[in-house]
Amino acid sequence: MILLNALWNIIIAPLELVFEVIFVFAYKITNSELIAIILLSLVVSTLVLPLYMKAERIEMEEQKKEKELSRWVSHIKKCFRGDERYMTLNAYYRENQYNPIYQLKSSISILLQIPFFLAAYNFLGNYASDEFLSKPDGFFTIGSISVNVLPILMTMINLVATFIYTKGLPVRKILRSLILPLVFLVLLYNSPCALVIYWTMNNIYSLIKIIIIKFVSENKHNPDLNLQNKRRTESGKCINRINSFFDQKPQTACFVLPMMFMSVFTGFLIPLDYLSASPEEFINATNPQNPLLYLLSTVFVSIGFFTLWPAVFYFLANNKIKHIMAATAIGGSVFSAINYLFGADTGTINTVLVFDQAPSYTLLQKTLNICLLVLIVTAVFFLYRFKKSISVFFIATILTTVSISVINAKKTNDSYQSVINHIDDFREEKEPRITLSANGYNVMVIMLDRGSSELVPYVFNEFPEIKNKFDGFVFYPNSTSFGIKTLHASSALFGGYEYTPERIDERANESLKDKHDESLKVLPKLFSDQGYNTTLMDLPYPGWTQTGDYSAFSDIGNCETYHAVDYFNKESEIYINTENRRNRNLFLYSVFRCVPTCFKEIIYDNGYYLWSNKDAYDASEILPNYKVLENLDDMTYIDNESDGSLFVIDNETTHDIQRLKNFNPYEVFPADEDFEGYYISDGNKEIYLETWLQTATYESTVAALRELGNYFDYLRSCGIYDNSRIIVVSDHGIDLDIHKELSLDDISAEYFNCMFFIKDFDSSGYKTDYTFMTNADVPTVATKGIINNPVNPYTGKPINSDLKYSDLYIGYSLTFDRRLWNPDVNTGNTFFYDQNFAWYKLINENVFIRENWVKVEKPGD
Repeated sequence: MILLNALWNIIIAPLELVFEVIFVFAYKITNSELIAIILLSLVVSTLVLPLYMKAERIEMEEQKKEKELSRWVSHIKKCFRGDERYMTLNAYYRENQYNPIYQLKSSISILLQIPFFLAAYNFLGNYASDEFLSKPDGFFTIGSISVNVLPILMTMINLVATFIYTKGLPVRKILRSLILPLVFLVLLYNSPCALVIYWTMNNIYSLIKIIIIKFVSENKHNPDLNLQNKRRTESGKCINRINSFFDQKPQTACFVLPMMFMSVFTGFLIPLDYLSASPEEFINATNPQNPLLYLLSTVFVSIGFFTLWPAVFYFLANNKIKHIMAATAIGGSVFSAINYLFGADTGTINTVLVFDQAPSYTLLQKTLNICLLVLIVTAVFFLYRFKKSISVFFIATILTTVSISVINAKKTNDSYQSVINHIDDFREEKEPRITLSANGYNVMVIMLDRGSSELVPYVFNEFPEIKNKFDGFVFYPNSTSFGIKTLHASSALFGGYEYTPERIDERANESLKDKHDESLKVLPKLFSDQGYNTTLMDLPYPGWTQTGDYSAFSDIGNCETYHAVDYFNKESEIYINTENRRNRNLFLYSVFRCVPTCFKEIIYDNGYYLWSNKDAYDASEILPNYKVLENLDDMTYIDNESDGSLFVIDNETTHDIQRLKNFNPYEVFPADEDFEGYYISDGNKEIYLETWLQTATYESTVAALRELGNYFDYLRSCGIYDNSRIIVVSDHGIDLDIHKELSLDDISAEYFNCMFFIKDFDSSGYKTDYTFMTNADVPTVATKGIINNPVNPYTGKPINSDLKYSDLYIGYSLTFDRRLWNPDVNTGNTFFYDQNFAWYKLINENVFIRENWVKVEKPGD
């Protein structure tokens, strides 16, 4: 089974990928699946025309040679028997430099059709949203029998082409050629119209080609199609070319080695560079698999795409074309490597190969990139004569690439083994349960990762029904976080001002792991010591890992920890779709990193990577976290005996954003090129959402706040809303380029402007309060009136917001070194800061005044 999958991915999958890309482009141009299929057939037929033409020439040479030898072959067979016949025939064949195995050459064109047929069958046979194209035509019925006309029409066209093509050939070969159309009739009779139309267009194209070759060419040239002027050597030379394919030094090596490098580069190095950056993120705790398994598809597809099929074209090309192909391979591979190694920073990318912000490039960047390509092509033109040196260079490059890939593969596997070895120790699969008190106080801290404060007024104005669900809440728009990454900003949110980045770094003798775990434990420990039940769900980086290790919480009584996202999405369609996306798109991501800048946005395709079946996975980004919010009521248990409860959750519905139809994560919103933005209003000001990031963030924020509102309604229905204090807060914001007043010299303070809501006990009405807040106020707000003079149980320092009124230091970096956001590689005692990391000092307690943001060298300045 593994061998068959490997052969499929090497031979068929690259062709299917080409089919899909052509189809997507054609559909975008025509907006018609039928026309797109017709164009797909025409384009593919044109692209492979040189291949078929060469194959047919080889067949005709073989037929001619066989015809020349047939007279004496028949005579020998008639006059001799047994071993004598065998030896005489062999001697005659050797004298004429012929081998009976050469008869297989007459089947080359048929053999070439098989992989193209399988690729088309797999792609079009399983795809077509149009009702007509997705099933057999059933043009008319006879009684209860449905008759499909299109396959019959296809077969008739194929038979006509076959009769014309085999004119003058022996009856045996004519009959053999007639079998193929009948086989296609049987195979395609009950196939979807999409596939039959594609193959019918192929047959029409082939018929026209044969007519031109057979009639026009014969009238203008001699009956042998001028073959004697083009090829006077014996047909045995073809087999010699096969045997010497790798011996044609250095010309063949100058083509094969660069293409082998591209296979290794796109199949190993780039995917492993991506996977090894954060292997833990690709491991589903409920169904753990080694991330290296994603390479199985990518490696084989890259071999087929860059080595096998180009080699087929190269083998059948003449010497002039071979030189062109070799030079193109050299220049293209060098350009790809330079483009990947020194290309523009594309930003943060998630586990399904979607960037936080879709890559875009200026005209200057595209022009400079094209100039680089021209420079490389020119250099290849002058250096091409040094073929041996080029071959040595690419051998060394391939070995280096493989070595780097092996190192990254080991790093990825080590991370996987580390997770597997400990996953049973800290991951207990159990149904999540939120215990709330019927009579005592309930305190809830709901962190919405990357929740945008600036969108809240617009959401509540456009959806007043959601605003009504937030009755009793106070919204604090004048708020800030202490970083633009969860890694830097979340500790202060849960632990208070002792855990801002600058103060964490001051405790340089303690590990980041211990300090972060300590910050997460502050509230659970305080409330547990007061006799409260504590529920913790999907907290950010417990154990300083992305997989989540709650073992440090064992010293806290009445504390339950859960991995709710994993629980609600195990073995679900979401998980399957995610796997499919990674397996398909990882190779195209490699191509995206290599191609000229002017093509990158086309290939990226808003994160779809030219996938035709966009409906299959659009919602999978947001759904895993959204399903947790959707099931909050089902997870909730009301305890009549409890003295009080603390519930803390981190949810990433506002982080793993998606464009949503009707603001519903279960409905797909395709990323069409014709998409137009829209206006939203907060009641006073109207803004236009025009980018994917703006619209997806807004729509996902609507979905998140709506589900929280539904949960609040549930709490009301249970009679525990009034005895609940609820804090909805984000660890940081996002730059949506909406509030120009937050644009600083080199960054937007929108990154820092966190979402902050507070609903106190027995409160009513919805209010907006511009009192200055930071998300480090959460512990102070959570304990107010419940725990008198709260003290950090781990440091002995008082918990309050006094430090808010001093200078606040907030750090950022717009580069995307994984050590800035990934705890698994930021394992020291202090945070990693790259050379582009910078600090701002916020003064005067107002985030909306640009002058209040003062850039400094370091905290304390």
